[in-house]
Amino acid sequence: RLLLTAVSRTGSRFGLTMPVDVLRGSGNKTLTAKFPQIQATAKDCFGKGRHRHERWWKALGSQLAEEELGLLEAVSIRGSVHGGKVYRVSAAGRAILKDPSKPVPPLQPSREL
Repeated sequence: RLLLTAVSRTGSRFGLTMPVDVLRGSGNKTLTAKFPQIQATAKDCFGKGRHRHERWWKALGSQLAEEELGLLEAVSIRGSVHGGKVYRVSAAGRAILKDPSKPVPPLQPSREL
């Protein structure tokens, strides 16, 4: 739920780095200087995921975007030099965020998790 919330609160306009930085309570310059509005909208989840490493959160995001779960959608950015993706919460993910009693489907832990 935390990662879905962070993706949603950051506006679904970024790859996984920005939502993960929010979750980990990062003080990086991009987050603090360029996007103060993100800090305001994501304050309910800011720093709540600092107990996990950045690699762990990104692996979780990749797993949530896999077709079996489909809680996140990964959209490729056309013309991106780095072949980047933007992540957004899918309809299934929004249903989980809307109803806190709705269980998150179980995940098969990957090596990174």
